[in-house]
Amino acid sequence: MLPDCPNRAFADTVTVRRLLTHTAGAGDVDELLGAPHAAERARLRTPADVIALHGNRPPEFAPGTQQKYGNYRYVVPGRMVEVLSGQDFESCIRTHVLAPAAMARTGFVDCDDPAPDLAAGHAEVEGKRVRNCATLPMRGFAAGGQVAPAADLLRFVQALVAGRLLPLPLFRQATTPQRAFMALGFFATGYGEGVPERDFRRGHGGSADGICTDVRTDPHTGKTVIVLSNRDAPACYAAANLLHAQWKQAR
Repeated sequence: MLPDCPNRAFADTVTVRRLLTHTAGAGDVDELLGAPHAAERARLRTPADVIALHGNRPPEFAPGTQQKYGNYRYVVPGRMVEVLSGQDFESCIRTHVLAPAAMARTGFVDCDDPAPDLAAGHAEVEGKRVRNCATLPMRGFAAGGQVAPAADLLRFVQALVAGRLLPLPLFRQATTPQRAFMALGFFATGYGEGVPERDFRRGHGGSADGICTDVRTDPHTGKTVIVLSNRDAPACYAAANLLHAQWKQAR
């Protein structure tokens, strides 16, 4: 499925399920983060570019033997999407996700876009506070970095629940815990032995320098908590946890 992946042993043996549950040993994308890697970021524009950079390295561990969160595991499916759809990743997401979910204000923009409604994140580089464009990819890609308001993220959740983006049986499978904290591409929290079923939440969070996002839904009540921050983690997670704790006390 990935004819341009240099490591054929990885490409031919690692499954999509293992990528989605972070058990593929795929690793991270360290060369896309941090001020010292500005030159690498400047020349890495597509999922194929990132795979060309990382494709020859061996897995961190034998696929299926461990679980470790890593952003490279998002890049590989991103490239799969391009190969299977015949579209570049951005176009495919706009056509098959953003448009059906009516997410009109969500998309891929350059980090230094001057639009007045974009919140600016910051990072510390050599003791100075600068825009986080100095440490992050210049544009959103398959592992994150898109921009969206909370209302659009709620539309995304509603579109998933209504079956407009995935068939409902597949969505239920994707949100069922598979191993530890991961379902198939979704985080699953508030579950396990001794935890009441009503505490189960599904969603995903994400963070980087000057960015923190958390989206979580309670499938029993249909309530969704969305917290967006232009502060480092755990700013958004702390707020989401507080809201969830208050909700449990009010029940």
